[in-house]
Amino acid sequence: MGRITGIGKDSVRTTLVESSWWLIRKDKAMRAKYEKIKARAGAKRAIVAVARILILRIRRMILDGQGYTFSEACRRVSESMTQRADLLHYRARG
Repeated sequence: MGRITGIGKDSVRTTLVESSWWLIRKDKAMRAKYEKIKARAGAKRAIVAVARILILRIRRMILDGQGYTFSEACRRVSESMTQRADLLHYRARG
């Protein structure tokens, strides 16, 4: 799994983490992910993990031309990842 590195603009990383704090207050599914990671790795690492998930969702929203839907986004991303995994598995076998 990738990481949020020190390369790039500090202001972008800062904004992404601040947005993640807002997101876990508004999106129940993301709050649950945050709490699960927080119990295992601590609050700072958990918010960075949420920030990484958020940037992946933002990228997907741009590519798909769709807006963010709270809690529903988890299901969409999960289904999309499952479909891609199935496709890759099919190609590997075929």
